[in-house]
Amino acid sequence: MRTQGNKSMGIYLIAASLLVSTAVLTACSGTAEGPAAGEELSGTGTVEFRATDAPPKDISHIWVTTDKIEVHKADADEDTWVTVVDQEQTFDLVAIQDAEVFLGEEEVAAGQYTQIRLDVTEVIVTMEGEDIIARLPSGKLKVVRPWEVKPDEKTILTLDFEADKFVVVTGKTAQVKPVIKLNISHGERELKTRPSPETVEAALKDRTWVLESYGEPDDLKTVLADTEITATFHAEGNIEGSAGCNTYGGSYQLQGDELSVPGPMSVTMKSCGEQIDQQELAYLRALEAAENFTIDDTGLTVVCGETVLVFRLK
Repeated sequence: MRTQGNKSMGIYLIAASLLVSTAVLTACSGTAEGPAAGEELSGTGTVEFRATDAPPKDISHIWVTTDKIEVHKADADEDTWVTVVDQEQTFDLVAIQDAEVFLGEEEVAAGQYTQIRLDVTEVIVTMEGEDIIARLPSGKLKVVRPWEVKPDEKTILTLDFEADKFVVVTGKTAQVKPVIKLNISHGERELKTRPSPETVEAALKDRTWVLESYGEPDDLKTVLADTEITATFHAEGNIEGSAGCNTYGGSYQLQGDELSVPGPMSVTMKSCGEQIDQQELAYLRALEAAENFTIDDTGLTVVCGETVLVFRLK
């Protein structure tokens, strides 16, 4: 670690799913923070980097090796960077999905910062037991977004990588294509850890979930008004609920966050009109194609191949 003069602040680096490329990325969330025009900050504090997201389907490992992480101060010369991490380390994006991993910390001057730069020496993708070296146009990743380092306070910078778009595999070749957001917070916060499979399963079972939307992730359909679609995953291994018109029931299987509803399920045979019947059919077909799920503060999302089912707790 390196100390930058007397006016300094700590930088604390964390990653959970990391993307690498030569591309200059503009962060997608939030707005710049800072003092009034002309006001200068002094003193010390701490800046912490984190990253998070889930890996692409069918990929068992994404090993990322980085040997340097730097930041750029707004009032510094264009080629002047502050080194935060200056050692080689390797981490697996798949192993740390839904969690965060610590990369390092350093003290820097208080004030406004504009960029993060990572030197990446290698990315290896493991798919169906075979390692593929991902092709990079260069070994650097830049994240461009203003943020403020406040005196006597920790600033947490979370690199939120859309890892499902991170690696494009074609035959025996892989290409890194970064998609990233930078989330900024101030003050202490515990490092996010991945819950145990038992905890994940317990969060799903013996609770009634109400469907809010369904379909392709980028084109979700809202459940029709005056219809309610529900799912209850009983601890005994059976699922039941309302499909909007008819009731249904069947069995399900869990292994951590992996979910399957093998079917065929038993369904009553009423008709409630063309629109409701089509919605019901789409829901039941998606449910029988369930692959995995996530639960967070916003509710339950079940991934069903190319579509998702988005529930809230009843």
